[in-house]
Amino acid sequence: SGARGEAEQREERPVVLVVFVGGCTYAEVSALRWISRRPGASRRYMVLTTHMCSGTSLMAELIDKVENNLAFGPAGSAA
Repeated sequence: SGARGEAEQREERPVVLVVFVGGCTYAEVSALRWISRRPGASRRYMVLTTHMCSGTSLMAELIDKVENNLAFGPAGSAA
């Protein structure tokens, strides 16, 4: 049947392991899913990451680093 045929076709595709060291966003994982689901896609993707972050958490971390650098000066020295 259609569902079974699609499942078997999915299993025949090679799997690519994508490793993100330092984390990745949900958008990056979503892009890999989209690529994998396109008609004629020849591969499936599995994601391995050290950390998942959203756009909000990524911006919060960057802002925190900028504020800390301003408070301590270059190379962590006291201002």
